[in-house]
Amino acid sequence: YAPALLSLVLPESIWIGLICAIVSALLGNRFIRSNSPSLGLIAAAACTPILIVVLLGADLSDGIRQLLFILPPLAICAAFGITSAFRQLADPRARQGLCAVVGLTLALTAWETIRIHPYQSSYYNHLSGTVDSAWLAYDTDAGQSSYLEGLEWIGEHGPQAVSYTHLT
Repeated sequence: YAPALLSLVLPESIWIGLICAIVSALLGNRFIRSNSPSLGLIAAAACTPILIVVLLGADLSDGIRQLLFILPPLAICAAFGITSAFRQLADPRARQGLCAVVGLTLALTAWETIRIHPYQSSYYNHLSGTVDSAWLAYDTDAGQSSYLEGLEWIGEHGPQAVSYTHLT
């Protein structure tokens, strides 16, 4: 459940960076090798909790919110990956392309976050179809942040409250 949910909620720029990090590590990139002790610890900080959840079959009753502490190490690993890919690319056009793709995915994430404000905790990436389609398949409001707004709407648009003062 945790890996599947992470695949739906991690921003695309993080995925690009993680893929770059894995490819760079497999290719024996010098930047990755020279930073491997610290990068290894950071990757372990991100992956160990996921592995524990998977192996124990732990229930994440509040969605990914119980694993939010792994996001900073994942972001750092992604930054290492993008940096190593940028350094490895010799062609300036390829570097510009990488920067453009990462910039575009960052802009998409920023736009989506602004669009769904104040419900940023319901963010789903564009690979999953964003929250517009994810709400049909997943519990997108596990934090129940929209209940107050829903109750206010019912108070304004619902049937008039019944007064029981005449019964006393």
